[in-house]
Amino acid sequence: MISKFAILAFTAFTCLPAKPIQHLFSAESRVEPLSKCALAPPNNFRLEWVGTYWASFVWDPVPEAAYYRIKVYQTSTGALVASELVTAVPEYNLVVIGDLSPGQNYSATISSICSNGMESAKASVLH
Repeated sequence: MISKFAILAFTAFTCLPAKPIQHLFSAESRVEPLSKCALAPPNNFRLEWVGTYWASFVWDPVPEAAYYRIKVYQTSTGALVASELVTAVPEYNLVVIGDLSPGQNYSATISSICSNGMESAKASVLH
């Protein structure tokens, strides 16, 4: 089940930017057999902060994950409004999604991605 959240008001705080992607998947990164990596989705995926036009999410790291894919959907239409691919760094499990509209409801999912490109099941924001 995907939970909903709304962008309601600006909250002032200092936030680190999302970690940039070092490289995209290449043909070489997909040569491992797909059965070699079966990751679980991250635990404790949650909405951390909400601003007027953005939301930040945090999660627990997944061992062996190379990346995480975070997707945000507009709840009323189901339209995908953001998709971020974030490099896995154990001490830095945060993403900030911008360009959101005030007063709209959104839902978000996260999945772990192995170095061979295999993606885990999705976990949704719980709150």
